[in-house]
Amino acid sequence: MKISPLYSSNIYTSGKVSIGGQTNGSIDFKGDIDWFKVSLIKGYTYQFDAEEYNYLDLDMFLRNSAGTSVKYDNDSGSGDDPKITYTATYTGDYFVDVADKDHYTTGAYTVKAKQLLIDDYSGNINTSGMLSIGSTKAGKIDFKGDIDWFKVSLVKGYTY
Repeated sequence: MKISPLYSSNIYTSGKVSIGGQTNGSIDFKGDIDWFKVSLIKGYTYQFDAEEYNYLDLDMFLRNSAGTSVKYDNDSGSGDDPKITYTATYTGDYFVDVADKDHYTTGAYTVKAKQLLIDDYSGNINTSGMLSIGSTKAGKIDFKGDIDWFKVSLVKGYTY
């Protein structure tokens, strides 16, 4: 009897994971590989986790819209679970590919996706941004609502 996988292992998969969300999956038979479509925005950094609480030893690929691997991980997450951090090089669809590393074990898992808010300078008195009189410093608005603060030393009585 042939077992059909819940999600296919190609760009035509019905599996999806949203940024800020999670999707449950299952390695249904030895050799099963599940793909999940995810939409990313160029320049933003994302983290993908696959977590299991059984005998699986998951590995994970992040693939571009053509299905070509752009990043791989096996054990960077909790325990023996994979975690991928990636800054998108284009806006569009990517795929997260999850399998048992040795294609030998079956079981359930959860795929999680989130955007990481990476900030060049914090918007408070603890900022690492330093500015000297007469100099310039480049900053970047890294996400919606980002504010960059810079420290500067001034002398009383001087006009700047």
